[in-house]
Amino acid sequence: MSSERISAANLAAGAADELERVSTPTHAQQRRRVLRYYRQKRTQGAVRQAVLEVEGTTILDAERIAQQLGDHLDEFIGLDDRCTFREQAVAWASRIAQLNVSFEALSAMILREAKKVPNYYCGWSVLSRVSRRLPEYSGDMNDLPALTTWAIETTVREARGLAELGEWITKYKKAVYAGAWDVLRTSLDLNISDAADEISSRTWEYIGDNPTEFLDSLVPLNERFRAKARWLARQWKTDQLRDRANNPDLTYVDDVEEEERKIWFYAGSGKLPQRPVKLGPGDEDAYQTIMVGVGTLKESENPLDFIA
Repeated sequence: MSSERISAANLAAGAADELERVSTPTHAQQRRRVLRYYRQKRTQGAVRQAVLEVEGTTILDAERIAQQLGDHLDEFIGLDDRCTFREQAVAWASRIAQLNVSFEALSAMILREAKKVPNYYCGWSVLSRVSRRLPEYSGDMNDLPALTTWAIETTVREARGLAELGEWITKYKKAVYAGAWDVLRTSLDLNISDAADEISSRTWEYIGDNPTEFLDSLVPLNERFRAKARWLARQWKTDQLRDRANNPDLTYVDDVEEEERKIWFYAGSGKLPQRPVKLGPGDEDAYQTIMVGVGTLKESENPLDFIA
């Protein structure tokens, strides 16, 4: 009898766990909810107004901080009420605006510290990078010495990363391309003609924006850069597959554009292609016009005879 009670209790507990699992929103669902709250016009207006109420800020600061808020929405996950989100978003934006004003007052001193880093040559760009990291400062915004110490330490790290970036690109560009081709070699059904260059550019852009992520690591840089390029290549492939699923005719359009480029090239050079150009339905008139233009087809002849 006791075993039956235990089994019933276990079943009840399992049912309760399953109900909680189904009723609890996933991280992705919570983030979409927060994103909806963030995009509401009333929230956007309140955030910008909170920034402008801080003495020393401008409209450009309001726009920039509102965009920064969009990059930190994960901090607000768990809020299931738009009014609570708006209240906390306004407080967040006001804090960042006040930190930004204090940071600008320290900019001359911070820049002097950056110039002490060997091989540093990026000038004022380091200031914009450090200002984007102000949300990472967790100290009291009225504690100027603490903010100064944090800003100098962050500036030195950013300056070191920027100084290393040029050398990294020269030394590790092959590793980045290798990471891209780790994914592209299994994606030949997609349009990958310029994909390796695009992924390489995205990878170096990410590294340039986050240089400190790759400093002081025990993992060799070539492995880290290759892994980052591989990750971004997977992201690129996912985007391509999603676009193709949403636009089934995308591949055909790309093929037609490629054939049109071939036709106009041969028309401009006055030569025929080595083999007939493949065109789709409705392209016969264009083909005939080109062939007449290069003097290889009379107007009375049927262009379909030349189409493979």
